[in-house]
Formats: sequence, C-alpha cells, structure tokens
Amino acid sequence: MKKALALVLALTLSLSLVACGGGASSSAAGSTASGTTSGSTTAEPAGAGLYPGTADPEGITVNLASEPPDMNPLTTTDSTSMNVLRHIYQGMMYLDAEDNAVPGVAESYEVSEDGLTYTFKLKEGLTWSNGEPVTSADFVFGLRTFFSPETAGDYQSTWATLIQGAEAAYKGQAPVEEIGIEAPDEYTVVYHLNNPAPYFLSVLAFPSFFPMNEKGWNDCGGVETYGTEADKMVTNGAYTISEWLHQDHLTLTKNDSYWNAAEEAQIKTITFRMIDDTNTAMNGFMTGELDMIGLSGQQKVDLETEGAAKLGQYLDGGVWYFEYNVTQPGLNNAKVRKALTMGIDIPSLMENVVKNDSVAANCFTPPCVKGADGETGSFNAAAGDLIDHSSDFEAAKALLEEGLAEEGMTVDDLEITILTDTGDTAATQCAFYQEQWRTNLGIENVNVDQQEFQSRLDKMSNHDFSVVFAGWSCDYNDPNSYLDLWITGGGNNHTGWSNAEYDELINAAAQEPDAAAREELLLAADKMVCEEQPVGPLYYRVRDYACSDKLEGAVRSAFQDMNFLYASIV
Repeated sequence: MKKALALVLALTLSLSLVACGGGASSSAAGSTASGTTSGSTTAEPAGAGLYPGTADPEGITVNLASEPPDMNPLTTTDSTSMNVLRHIYQGMMYLDAEDNAVPGVAESYEVSEDGLTYTFKLKEGLTWSNGEPVTSADFVFGLRTFFSPETAGDYQSTWATLIQGAEAAYKGQAPVEEIGIEAPDEYTVVYHLNNPAPYFLSVLAFPSFFPMNEKGWNDCGGVETYGTEADKMVTNGAYTISEWLHQDHLTLTKNDSYWNAAEEAQIKTITFRMIDDTNTAMNGFMTGELDMIGLSGQQKVDLETEGAAKLGQYLDGGVWYFEYNVTQPGLNNAKVRKALTMGIDIPSLMENVVKNDSVAANCFTPPCVKGADGETGSFNAAAGDLIDHSSDFEAAKALLEEGLAEEGMTVDDLEITILTDTGDTAATQCAFYQEQWRTNLGIENVNVDQQEFQSRLDKMSNHDFSVVFAGWSCDYNDPNSYLDLWITGGGNNHTGWSNAEYDELINAAAQEPDAAAREELLLAADKMVCEEQPVGPLYYRVRDYACSDKLEGAVRSAFQDMNFLYASIV
C-alpha cells in the first residue's frame, strides 16, 4: 500500500503493505507454484491432519504480528492497519481475489472521454453500523475531511495530485468545499480529476477515499479519537469489530447486513493476534491456537522438510531499504549514503538472515508493478541495474572516505543509529547491518533503536533518526505509487531530501497523457533516487506463510496483504 511496513515476524501478515513477479519461486514441497507472481496466492495443501487449526468451527485466528498503529482510514499509512480496515469498511470500489478493482458501494460508473470526470451511481439500501444509510453525502464528507488541514494526513500530498482543488484545500489556501467531488443527488457521486489517471478506480479502494458517516465521525470525537477503540468508529464493511484488546488481539464479526453477505465473508469471526516473536507464533500454530502465521526463513525450511503444513509464498511488493536522514552530518553527502548501501553483502543477507527467495533490489520500484505496456515487471526491467550490490567493499570504503572528507569528517566521526521495529526478525537483520558496516566499511559507531511500529512511524515523521530500516509497498499498480514518495515535503518523505528536478519529473508524469512518455519520466525519477540515494534499496521481499488445514482461500498479494473476504473454513 501502499504503505509503510513493519518488520515483525518476517513481516508476517501485514497490505495491501501491499506482491510481485520476477523473483525465483521456491520449488520445495509445500510452496505455491505461483508464489512470486503479481496475483494473489493461497497456501497449497501438504500432509493434512498435523495442523488442524483452531477449534472454532466458524472462526479463524491469524497473526497480525503487531498492534494496528492507526485505524482511522483518513490518516492511516500502514499495511497492518489496512489489513483490518479492508474487512470493516468498503469504498466506492474494492479489490477482488485477483486484485481487480470492482464496484463496492458503487452500483455502476461512467468515465468522461477526457478521463477527467468519474460519475458513480451508488447501491441503495446500504447502512452504517450506527443504522444510518450510506449515501453520496458520506463520500463527500469523507474526502473533504481527508483534505482538511486539521486532518493533516501523510497521504494528503499524494492524493492531491489527483483531485481538483485538493492541494489548495489541504494547505489551507481554499475551502474544502471547492475540491473536485460533488453529490448531485442522494445516490450519485462525481469526481473531478486534475489529469487522467488510469489507476483511479484502484485508488478508490484505498482507505483515504472511504466514505465517512458525518454523525459517526462527530460522535466518535473526530480526528483526535476516531478509530482509537472499537466503539470509536462507524463502519460499513463485511465485518464489524466486536472486541479490541490493545497489544493482544482484535476480533471481527460478520456483518449480516453487508450487501454481498451471501457470497463473501463466509467466515463468521476473524481474530487477529499481535505476536511479534516468530517462535511464539510458531508454537501457537503447532498447538492449534493460530490458523495462519508468517514464517521466518528457517521456519519455512523446517516446515518444508517436515512436509505436513500448507505453505504459501509470494513476492509482496515490499521494497526494503535504508532511509537516510540527509540533514545529519555525513549522511548529507550522497557518496556516504551510496557507500552505506554498497557496504551490505546482499547474497549473504539473503542466504544467512532472510533465508527465503527475496531478491536484491536493482532499483526502487519492484517487479510487481506494470509498465506502460501493461506487462507486470516491464518497468523494473526497463530501469535496469541502478543499485551497486556487487559486494565490492574496497570501492565502497573508498567512496565512504571520499564523501566524509568532503564534509571534513573521518569514519570515526560518523555515528549511526538504525531505527527499526521490535521483534526478533528486526533485531537479527539490524545486527547483521551493524556487523557489515563495521567489517566492510570500518564504522564502529553503529547502534540499533528498536521501537513499536507506531513509535517507529512517529520518530520517522519527526525526523528523529539517522537511518531507518524501512519498507514500502504499493497503494495501486503503477510506478508512481513508489516514486512520488520522495517529492519535496511529501507526507511520507522523512529523509529531508529535496530536489527540484525530481519534483518536476513527478509533476510532469502526472500530466503526461502518453503512456510511453510518462514511463520515461518515471524511469528518470527512479534513476535519480538511486543516484542520490536519500534511500538505499536493499531487496524486494518474498513472504512465506503457513495455514492450518481448516483455512482455504485467503488472498495474499502485493495489493492486499491479507484478505479473508473470499476465504472459507474446510
């Protein structure tokens, strides 16, 4: 998503976070043959009977891995929260099991010839959890509230490029009533775009564009408290939150009033656990307390050898990277940043730490994304090898010393603290990076700061870090979903990096109607990110997971980290 990712349980079950084609799929027993395609995957059956799962015949329990940091759809940025939100809310569109945008609250829609006006007719008879009807006013109120200066969401700058008048509104330069959305009648919504956006239907499935019941929003305290507790939100999706014990579990119960309840949401209850230790989660799976867990590399190997679990694998669209605070002495130099990225032995990281089929990043945009030709992976292939992962550590050390000398520093002056998530997976990876920089580059002053996911996001937003080991996944299937992160002042650009030429490339791409010409602009942007490296791409993540025998049909993809709308209990 689309989305900041948390590195817990090998990022076990976190969206859309949201993947991909191009990686080598595992051929070991139990993994999916299509595990590294851009489509969704489900776990393949193996030796049935050893892991029957939880005892509840109508419910499942899965590991979410961490507390959802932000359950307010209008401010959320992370895939963990979105894994819950997609079950309890529904937008104008939503994603089916193959990641296609299909009508949700919408009954039908029309697009103008110039691609700038989208007109939707809504389904009638839908209701909110507070009993109020879902109408066009909810979409207008939701989007106006999203672009309100008081909301101050990180995605405002991202989506403002799409909607007419939105930039002036969220910056407080014009009233939100002037943004490009209107409701001609109770069940019609019209969006007015700045430029044609072929991915706009998919964007409407994103939480920022969810409808919001005005009465519910106000009753729940508005932006300050909305979404902080189970009784502080009003929902319209296939499920409702029946229980939320923070830092422990969150339970969803099927909404029998959901418009497609007969076809979807066949599982009556879904309980999300928040276990950030891989061994604890594995024990829960083995003892029948969990029906789905994410796997560390070694756990995947062990279960493959055993051959008794239903295993799944997919390249999830997550690009993992070092995010550098370019305002810190030393890190303000591009040569230093590039040297730090070069100083990691990626083959050793994959073999000895990650231990799965994750692949080295050749640029910032992963191979799950479609290019201008509509083919998955073609953009990534056109970008080519923009990151030096050659393991030439002598060259990396020389570049580091050259960059530090330009700043009047030596390697002994460089102090780095790696900000990361809690959990054993994050600790193991960052210990590896510490040792790599010490051994390969001679940097002794490297520390690790492990924080709960929300705290990590807060420190990033406040620029309270030197280096973050971070991840991002796509919000929609287009390179812009990754590349517009790094525009000057962007809500998700925590680096402090600003480049007017880069901003112009992203702005020009947003206005370019020709697909091939637009792709050339975005390719140039990816190249610039990799040359200046406010972020240092390391690898594209493959995720492995295990399901109990009772669970079938869970969707895991680049664009939906977890979706149980189409799952069932055997």
